[in-house]
Formats: sequence, C-alpha cells, structure tokens
Amino acid sequence: MCKYFQYSRQAYYKSLRKQLKDCYSGRIILDMVQRERHLQPRLGVKKLYFMLCSSIHEIDPHFGRDKFFDLLRSHNLLVKRRQKHCKTTHSWHHFRKYNNEIKDLFITRYNQVWAADITYLRTENGFVYLSLLTDMFSRKIEDGK
Repeated sequence: MCKYFQYSRQAYYKSLRKQLKDCYSGRIILDMVQRERHLQPRLGVKKLYFMLCSSIHEIDPHFGRDKFFDLLRSHNLLVKRRQKHCKTTHSWHHFRKYNNEIKDLFITRYNQVWAADITYLRTENGFVYLSLLTDMFSRKIEDGK
C-alpha cells in the first residue's frame, strides 16, 4: 500500500506514532482541564492555559496555546462569554416619539435647555434607578433644591 501511494514505510509508521502520541497527550490534557473546570467552571481558556502550562509542556513540549485552544474547541470546552450589560432601551415601542426640537439650537445662557435621563445601578439587593436633570449650557446636574 505504501508503494502504491508513494509513501515510505518509515514515514507511515512515524505518522502513526505521532497520531497516537497526540491522541494520548490530548486525552491527558483534557483530563487536567476537566479537573480544573470542576473547581472553577467559568475559568477562561487563556488563564487555564497559563495555569496548566508547565504540566502541559511536561507531557508534550510542542503543545502550544493555539493547539490548546483547538483541542478545547474540538471538544466544546470553550467558555461562552456572558453579556456584560442588560438591555434597557426599547426604541421600537408604540408610544409617541417626539422630534428633537433643540438639534440645531445654539445654547447661549443658563436655564435655556434642560436634559433629563434615567439609568439603573446594580446593587447587592437588586437594581436602583437614578434620574438626572442637567443644564445643557453649564453641564451641571441639578441638585434638587
């Protein structure tokens, strides 16, 4: 068969040994990853690689970060990123939307234009809402007095 594909027997057996070695080292590395993920399930792959780097290089000195990523990706062990913020704006509502009447207005004095906004802050007990009233000329926030 090797003669037919013009492949030497030595190269065939060398590639076979390499496949077995890669499979064996990959299985050992996956076991290390699963042990660490059991303790820290949301640990990212970069941190995980640098934590296990010395152990990985003892098993296979040529096993780098990209190969580690590929191994975890092929076994569905990458951590999905969580969304960093909540969506609070809903612009496609059916309520009346007012035109921006101050878009081309040149603001020249205090108390000419005020802007209001509301936002939320995350606390230990849930969310609290913060509303602000700002003078657009001075950019000062109204203190409510």
